[in-house]
Amino acid sequence: MTSKLIAIVLLLNGTVQLQEYSYVGTIHECFDMGEKLRIKTSTYYDQNNTWYLNDGSGTWQGFICK
Repeated sequence: MTSKLIAIVLLLNGTVQLQEYSYVGTIHECFDMGEKLRIKTSTYYDQNNTWYLNDGSGTWQGFICK
């Protein structure tokens, strides 16, 4: 069982930000939740091969399930 999903975000000023979300479930469910969170909070731009946050604050770099 995992208890946290941690989103890794790179802000436009160069700062890496870790955003924690409480989560209880299996590792596979956590991966699914991370994928859904990425799609909900960011938009993919093929020309740059990058997921940009919808609020314009930076880019989505990934997530960790703990």
